[in-house]
Amino acid sequence: MLSVDGLSKRHPGASRPLFKALRFAVGAGEIVALVGESGVGKSTLLNCIAGLEDADAGEIIVGPDARDMCRLDEPARAALRAARIGFVFQAFHVLPTLTVAQNVAVPLLLKGVPAAQHPQRIEALLARVGLAGFGPRWPATLSGGELQRVSIARALVHHPALILADELHEARAGGGKEETPSSPPTPSNDGVAEALNAVAARLEKIAQRI
Repeated sequence: MLSVDGLSKRHPGASRPLFKALRFAVGAGEIVALVGESGVGKSTLLNCIAGLEDADAGEIIVGPDARDMCRLDEPARAALRAARIGFVFQAFHVLPTLTVAQNVAVPLLLKGVPAAQHPQRIEALLARVGLAGFGPRWPATLSGGELQRVSIARALVHHPALILADELHEARAGGGKEETPSSPPTPSNDGVAEALNAVAARLEKIAQRI
């Protein structure tokens, strides 16, 4: 499902690489947690896997057809993301000018899913992440934890083969953190690979590999 081989990345001007010659694979249905201190490159690694940042060397294969994310141009990367990858961003990136339902619908539009299928998928995912009835609401009216749940629903709605989640936790009002659910809300345990930048102990417990 995901294969990373020889992946290296150094920020310009840095004295040492963030990571060097990384090699690992994530199989279908497997949950893998990336655990480490702030600044060691976890978010950068996820961004490279998603084709949002360039690696300096190595290859990243997502899916069965052996297409290397590192060798694709930006339109091809965007098409691969739309087809196969769901991303829960650390900063949520929920669009303020769209309603909750419209935000969740974005991957469906990018993937070309018929509009008639959107409402059922969106309502089902929102209910699954605890936001039933939130579709018409605006992001400005939501808490940090609710915004992250919108981001989770958006990452899952197009049934991606690979889910990348950067710091999967929920923010409380006032800056604290609520407990992460005992298991991530995935469409199915079969056929979905996940790489989680884990910041909560519970995520480390449910991960099959750390």
